[in-house]
Amino acid sequence: MRQIVLNWLYVFIGPPIFGMALRFFCRRWKRAFWITVCLLLLTAAAWTAVWTVPNHGSELYGILAWQASLAAAGSLSAGAGLRLAGRKR
Repeated sequence: MRQIVLNWLYVFIGPPIFGMALRFFCRRWKRAFWITVCLLLLTAAAWTAVWTVPNHGSELYGILAWQASLAAAGSLSAGAGLRLAGRKR
Protein backbone atom coordinates (compact mmCIF):
# COMPACT_ATOMS: atom_id res chain seq x y z
CA MET A 1 0.00 0.00 0.00
CA ARG A 2 2.85 2.37 0.83
CA GLN A 3 4.41 1.87 -2.60
CA ILE A 4 1.14 2.67 -4.35
CA VAL A 5 0.82 5.92 -2.40
CA LEU A 6 4.41 6.86 -3.28
CA ASN A 7 3.77 6.11 -6.95
CA TRP A 8 0.75 8.41 -6.96
CA LEU A 9 2.77 11.04 -5.13
CA TYR A 10 5.69 10.98 -7.57
CA VAL A 11 3.61 10.77 -10.74
CA PHE A 12 0.42 12.73 -10.16
CA ILE A 13 0.75 14.91 -7.06
CA GLY A 14 4.39 16.03 -7.01
CA PRO A 15 4.73 17.53 -10.51
CA PRO A 16 1.85 20.04 -10.22
CA ILE A 17 3.17 21.14 -6.84
CA PHE A 18 6.64 21.49 -8.37
CA GLY A 19 5.26 23.57 -11.27
CA MET A 20 3.27 25.80 -8.93
CA ALA A 21 6.21 26.28 -6.57
CA LEU A 22 8.58 27.06 -9.42
CA ARG A 23 6.26 29.70 -10.82
CA PHE A 24 5.44 31.09 -7.38
CA PHE A 25 9.08 31.50 -6.32
CA CYS A 26 9.96 33.25 -9.59
CA ARG A 27 7.00 35.64 -9.49
CA ARG A 28 9.18 38.69 -8.85
CA TRP A 29 11.10 38.07 -12.06
CA LYS A 30 9.71 40.10 -15.00
CA ARG A 31 9.72 37.18 -17.39
CA ALA A 32 8.38 34.44 -15.10
CA PHE A 33 6.08 33.22 -17.88
CA TRP A 34 9.18 31.78 -19.59
CA ILE A 35 9.18 29.06 -16.93
CA THR A 36 5.76 27.98 -18.11
CA VAL A 37 6.84 28.21 -21.75
CA CYS A 38 9.84 25.97 -21.03
CA LEU A 39 7.63 23.46 -19.22
CA LEU A 40 5.23 23.44 -22.17
CA LEU A 41 8.14 22.80 -24.55
CA LEU A 42 9.29 19.98 -22.28
CA THR A 43 5.76 18.58 -22.37
CA ALA A 44 5.70 18.69 -26.18
CA ALA A 45 9.07 16.93 -26.32
CA ALA A 46 7.93 14.30 -23.82
CA TRP A 47 4.75 13.50 -25.74
CA THR A 48 6.76 13.36 -28.97
CA ALA A 49 9.03 10.81 -27.32
CA VAL A 50 5.98 8.79 -26.24
CA TRP A 51 4.66 8.53 -29.78
CA THR A 52 8.01 7.83 -31.46
CA VAL A 53 9.64 5.50 -28.93
CA PRO A 54 10.71 2.21 -30.51
CA ASN A 55 9.99 0.17 -27.35
CA HIS A 56 6.22 0.24 -26.86
CA GLY A 57 6.30 -2.07 -23.85
CA SER A 58 7.97 0.49 -21.59
CA GLU A 59 5.90 2.82 -19.42
CA LEU A 60 8.81 5.17 -18.70
CA TYR A 61 8.16 7.66 -21.48
CA GLY A 62 4.44 7.79 -20.78
CA ILE A 63 5.00 8.47 -17.10
CA LEU A 64 7.54 11.19 -17.89
CA ALA A 65 5.09 12.77 -20.33
CA TRP A 66 2.36 12.81 -17.67
CA GLN A 67 4.76 14.34 -15.16
CA ALA A 68 5.80 17.08 -17.60
CA SER A 69 2.15 17.76 -18.48
CA LEU A 70 1.12 18.05 -14.85
CA ALA A 71 4.09 20.31 -14.02
CA ALA A 72 3.11 22.59 -16.90
CA ALA A 73 -0.52 22.57 -15.75
CA GLY A 74 0.59 23.48 -12.22
CA SER A 75 2.70 26.33 -13.56
CA LEU A 76 -0.16 27.58 -15.72
CA SER A 77 -2.61 27.50 -12.82
CA ALA A 78 -0.16 29.28 -10.51
CA GLY A 79 0.45 31.94 -13.17
CA ALA A 80 -3.28 32.45 -13.61
CA GLY A 81 -3.79 32.63 -9.86
CA LEU A 82 -0.99 35.17 -9.43
CA ARG A 83 -2.37 37.26 -12.27
CA LEU A 84 -5.86 37.25 -10.77
CA ALA A 85 -4.49 38.08 -7.32
CA GLY A 86 -2.55 40.99 -8.81
CA ARG A 87 -5.69 42.45 -10.40
CA LYS A 88 -7.54 42.55 -7.09
CA ARG A 89 -5.00 44.93 -5.56
